Amino acid sequence: MYEWAGTASEVKLHIPHGATYAIESNMMEKPEGDHLPLTGDVVTVPIKPYEILTLQAIYPTPTATAK
Repeated sequence: MYEWAGTASEVKLHIPHGATYAIESNMMEKPEGDHLPLTGDVVTVPIKPYEILTLQAIYPTPTATAK
């Protein structure tokens, strides 16, 4: 996402159900920073003026079922 108005603020993103946390990442999708907690299915993150911000929503790894 991109903050276009030149104003620092907080962004609230609704993400698909089931994520355990979100994390900021760089443009190469390498995680950076601390885990961002979820409240329900909403992650709140601060954004700086004119900042490009990339987030990843992290989901549990599915387990293989025995046959």
